[in-house]
Amino acid sequence: MSSPSRTDRLRILFPQIFYRSPQPLSLSEFDSGSYVEVNDAWLALTGYARDEVIGKSRGELNIWVDAGGRTRILESLAAGEAVRDVPLQCRRKSGDLAEILFSADLIESESVQCLLAALQDITELKRAGRLLRQSEERFAAIFENNPMAMTVARHADGVYLQVNRAYENLLGYHRDEVLGKSTLDLGVWADPRSRSRMVARLERDGGSTSIEAGVRRRDGSVFEAIFTAARMELDGVEVIHGTVQDISDLRRISRQKDETEARFEKIVETSPLPISITRLVDGVYLGVNRAMERILDYARAEMIGKSSVELGVWVDPAVRGELQRQFAAGQQVAALETQVRTKHGRILDIQFSGAVIELDGVQVLHGTAVDLTAMKQAARRQAASEERSAQMFRASPDAVVITRKRDGVYLEMNHAWTEQFGYTRDQVIGHSSLDLGVWAEPAERQRFLAALGHRGGTRGFETRFRRQSGEIADVLLSAENITVDGEQALIICTTDITVRRRAERLRAESEERFRKIFETSPDAISIVRIDDGVHLEVNQTWLTLYGLARAGVIGHSSYAFGIWQRPEDRALMIDELRRSGVLRGFEVQQRHSSGGLVNVLISAQSIEWNGEQALISCGADVTVSRRAERERAASEARFAQVFQASPNAIVFSRASDGRGIRVNDAWHKLFGYSAEEIHEQSSTALSMWVDPDFRAQRQKILAEGGVVRDFETQMRTKSGAILDMLISSQNVELDGVPHIVSILTDISARKSADRQIEYLATR
Repeated sequence: MSSPSRTDRLRILFPQIFYRSPQPLSLSEFDSGSYVEVNDAWLALTGYARDEVIGKSRGELNIWVDAGGRTRILESLAAGEAVRDVPLQCRRKSGDLAEILFSADLIESESVQCLLAALQDITELKRAGRLLRQSEERFAAIFENNPMAMTVARHADGVYLQVNRAYENLLGYHRDEVLGKSTLDLGVWADPRSRSRMVARLERDGGSTSIEAGVRRRDGSVFEAIFTAARMELDGVEVIHGTVQDISDLRRISRQKDETEARFEKIVETSPLPISITRLVDGVYLGVNRAMERILDYARAEMIGKSSVELGVWVDPAVRGELQRQFAAGQQVAALETQVRTKHGRILDIQFSGAVIELDGVQVLHGTAVDLTAMKQAARRQAASEERSAQMFRASPDAVVITRKRDGVYLEMNHAWTEQFGYTRDQVIGHSSLDLGVWAEPAERQRFLAALGHRGGTRGFETRFRRQSGEIADVLLSAENITVDGEQALIICTTDITVRRRAERLRAESEERFRKIFETSPDAISIVRIDDGVHLEVNQTWLTLYGLARAGVIGHSSYAFGIWQRPEDRALMIDELRRSGVLRGFEVQQRHSSGGLVNVLISAQSIEWNGEQALISCGADVTVSRRAERERAASEARFAQVFQASPNAIVFSRASDGRGIRVNDAWHKLFGYSAEEIHEQSSTALSMWVDPDFRAQRQKILAEGGVVRDFETQMRTKSGAILDMLISSQNVELDGVPHIVSILTDISARKSADRQIEYLATR
């Protein structure tokens, strides 16, 4: 019987890939929109159960947020066009919106035209930043500074045209000794026939190949190397771009790969990831490693022989029961976020992954945990920091607006803008600048947009605006492109220069910039031959993650392009896969083609591919989360600096009792009270309000959700002095507790001068 064709093998493998894929996939009838099948990742993304979806249409489930986007996609597919990575929003069962990248193709299933769709959840990763596109100069810098030895040689005769610093270091030659000479002239090949083999393979393999050969250094020593070469044209000359990797150590490691069970236990024991082995039937611990002891604060002897429920490890005991049910049903658990309790009662946020294996005839759960506590805390602090930034935007003395770029409709503005131009907020929101007649000359908006188009932003754009009263004002505009709810928008800072029109132009800068949201794929998927690490298939996200081109990856080992920062990490991953057949939450530090390092969280599964043992792996870039804490600290420092440096007195007081939680140096200097005095007693208890009715009036406005702007009143200092004050107040929430932030300006001198002028005028 002949062996099944590649198409047959793919058909057999497809259901396995479809259901186990970490990427959400769905199959639906094209005409009716009814779902035929979805995988577990799709259900996890949308929050539905499978029986709530199958047979229902997309319209019935109300998944599509943008009906127009859905129509355009279906029209493209009907026209025979493939849909790839279209940014959309989908609605989960809970009603929450998820940002996704949508890809789809039409296929035929049982004579019915169906739509195969793949979703990529980019909700969280849209908070992160993306890699800058590298210019030609950056590529040159990468070539020169790449830790991999790289060469460019003429194809015809092997004469070197360029080598990088790593090549000089590896072979011991200075660049001037190499350029203009061939590899055969220098005796680089320990066996001169190696170059002929390499050239022949290039001809055979279609322009790129990799060979193992002995390479001779300048001092005559020979080392084992992998030479990876690709043919290309450079300035009209056919050249070979090559990399040389010293694999002497890798060969030595490969010869030591046959490890004993004791060696494996040692690796598990020293793993930085907390690992546990528990009996599936009752959750009794059979083994834990040191990392698990550290995270839970238990000694190993305190855990072995006791169950996780008995020790109270799960904050929600029902989690263990649900895990047991899923595993008993043959389901896998990957990256489940839950909470555990340590021996001393501390609650930790973790990401749990597990697989059921058989150990000495007993079904056991092999589980790993990733501690997310610091990251979760950082996210909460980041949210608080962003709220403070929004408050500063609203309280900024500069006039700032946010408008939709395509039609100029106002989305948001601060109090300073409404004051400067005489509009109320309700008169402006939802209306365009042209509708309101804000531009004195409407054609100026097109000139403004053209200035934005050249640089993506503009500073000091001079024009004229019409106030609500009809008065014409000369203004300077500074703007930046941002994204708001998936649409292009502008944040514009407006400076009134009417009285100083002829003076030196000011470059007005925005007080706030919203962080730009970049699209990124969360899952980098590859299929790799287990024995030698040769890549059989990768997706575009994988190539983007490592900065590699597809032609240089397929058919080559990961060692060839050096993504493994520590080659022993791959050996550890392969050993785990061979032992259990599955890997979840394996975090490693890998190398980008630029030389930088990225933290990657890998999950993998052993499969058979074209009759060979291979593994399908899914990697997620978690580098951003590792930077979150550093970014939060920097944000806190910036806020504290602005707060303390303000010349205005600022106080954050608790809304419930009026006690001052935080005041700046200007407040202390103005009123003379210490931090302890204002913390222990409210402003009312300290008799600071000359007119107590004013405070009651202010509290009523704030309680109704309003904002107090530039109200005049009188306040009493610690020494008893009466000051004329200008006060602005607004409700804020700090750590979930209602507070009031107030900005106070001493206008006593101005009021005194006004009274003196009024007195003199009556004489």
